[in-house]
Amino acid sequence: MLPIEFAGIPQGSSLSPLLYVYYNADLVEWKIDGNGGALGFVDDLNAWVVGSDAEQNTKVFQDTIIPHTEQWSRRSGATFEADKTSLIHFTRRPVLDDPPTYALATQRSP
Repeated sequence: MLPIEFAGIPQGSSLSPLLYVYYNADLVEWKIDGNGGALGFVDDLNAWVVGSDAEQNTKVFQDTIIPHTEQWSRRSGATFEADKTSLIHFTRRPVLDDPPTYALATQRSP
């Protein structure tokens, strides 16, 4: 077997957007509804959940979204940059009694 000299999708190719969508399709295969969803654009993934509090939302991320993205990463060979990852919690409560306490795993080995 010969090595591929120039692997990847050439920038500017008219096929690039279609190939990229095909490559990432199973990463963002979540149903978008009132409980959350996921969207991908170029090299970004945006996943969200809707719940009653930050702790519940964090648990959903840790139990479903993070394992799903880790499995996709292993299958595809793609990597995520943990330092470019963030969690934003939106609330309708005008004042929080106590700041939420939650912790996402900062990095897991695939």
